[in-house]
Amino acid sequence: MSDTAFADLFPLPLVPFERYMLADERPAYPMTGYIELEFSGEFERGAFEGAVEEIVPRHPLYCAQIERLPKQGLCWVAAGDFMPRLDWSDLDAPRECPGDGAIDLAKETGLRLWVRQGGGRARLTVQLHHACADAVGTFQLLGDLLAAHAERTGGHQAVREAVALDPAALRHRGQFDVKLPEPVSGWQIARSAVTEGVKFLGRRPMPLEPPARPAGEAVPAAPFPGIGMYTFDAARTAALREAAKTHRATLNDVLLRDAFQTMLAWNARHDGPPRGRWLRINMPTNLRGRKDYRTPAANIMSYAFLTRQLDECRDPEALLAGIRQETDAIRNWSLGLLFLDGLGFTLKVPGLLRLVTGPRRCLASLVVSNVGDAAWHFRAKFPKIDGRLRAGHLTLERATGAPPVRPMTRATVVVSRHAGELTLGVRCDPRLFSWADTEALLAQYVGRLEQTIAEGR
Repeated sequence: MSDTAFADLFPLPLVPFERYMLADERPAYPMTGYIELEFSGEFERGAFEGAVEEIVPRHPLYCAQIERLPKQGLCWVAAGDFMPRLDWSDLDAPRECPGDGAIDLAKETGLRLWVRQGGGRARLTVQLHHACADAVGTFQLLGDLLAAHAERTGGHQAVREAVALDPAALRHRGQFDVKLPEPVSGWQIARSAVTEGVKFLGRRPMPLEPPARPAGEAVPAAPFPGIGMYTFDAARTAALREAAKTHRATLNDVLLRDAFQTMLAWNARHDGPPRGRWLRINMPTNLRGRKDYRTPAANIMSYAFLTRQLDECRDPEALLAGIRQETDAIRNWSLGLLFLDGLGFTLKVPGLLRLVTGPRRCLASLVVSNVGDAAWHFRAKFPKIDGRLRAGHLTLERATGAPPVRPMTRATVVVSRHAGELTLGVRCDPRLFSWADTEALLAQYVGRLEQTIAEGR
């Protein structure tokens, strides 16, 4: 691809969500996330590298850097070298991340890849800068990558859809194809935005407490990328669904309920008497509509926040009922847009965004991101064997990931499903939580969900 391939697209001014990602970034807390795909079978290196060269240029924001231009402000501009870093080694070889996990978008593009494989197994790890794209957009890129690799290795079972991506659609990535269930006036929207903004700023949630350590003892480094994983088999996943159905709730509602209760128990164990009144979960929301099907990888998402008093978290049935009502409203009324509306207002006041995202402010106690089945997001169509996606010589076993952690939001949970199995991925602030601490938090969350399975409610 020539250096002028994106000449008609760039420079491309940043939209509010992208500017927020940069404003909330710090050297110790880069706004980078991760996706991990585990396979039976192995990649062919030449075929994979060729697939990367073919597919990545279809997604311009992963081929760009950020530059401040006169009269235009921060803009995406074409990078001279847009191919992502690719680190290839044996399955047991450690993965090392340059820049201590940071990606400087003024100097490089926002995508890195690691392949580790051997003994008939493979793991693909992706690091992405969240200013470039969200997890769904990156999954779409990865689906095309797997299909291109399968074609190069004789994997005729994969069918590539003739989806011609439209780079020009990125000019409208800050506009969302959202239709409300009934007409709403501008006054109602403004009033709701103000009401939710006051609640968001006025309720100061508690962060997760890291386990105490002797004075001067350093936190042991976790293996990169520090994601603890646990998979519920199909039978137990189905049991979780049934527990949700007894309350006319969704599986995601149960996961949120049990996350609140896990946080409550974790802080009681590690912090003694509570030093605050609230716990809050940040729930990323996908805002893609029909018009976005041909849009390359980008952030077409927002955040919805669920906030509860500590006492509300002690009654599991009442807590679930309240979460079900709130998530219904979030879905039906696209309440994630309120966060973007608030960002738009904040950006109009110089210095306000930096104040709101200050390092001592806990915006959420925990992030819980439910990405569903990775295969749902792939544009290419693949056959399945026993419910598992087959991409040429590779069989997808499970997928997980981790959104960025930030000061005071010290842990993230990614929920994914494949072949009827539910996988949890937990990542904690590596400056405060050891790998053993991350595994302990994951085990406590799993234990709470196992209790839900046992009780059936």
